[in-house]
Amino acid sequence: MESNVINLQEKIQKLIDQYTADRKKLEQLEEENNNLREENRQLMEQIENTKKFHSGSELKIKELENQVKLL
Repeated sequence: MESNVINLQEKIQKLIDQYTADRKKLEQLEEENNNLREENRQLMEQIENTKKFHSGSELKIKELENQVKLL
């Protein structure tokens, strides 16, 4: 009987240890996910800014080309 109790205690301890390890890994992955989300947001913002700049540059080039044609 005592052997069964010890065996059960060992199983419970293994489960607790596994839960603790899984919880720690989950926290690490959540932090990594948050960091990647922020990085993604910043990259998307850079892309939008580049698109706006590129679009503005295209308009300026067309204006200058039209001015050259008029000369």
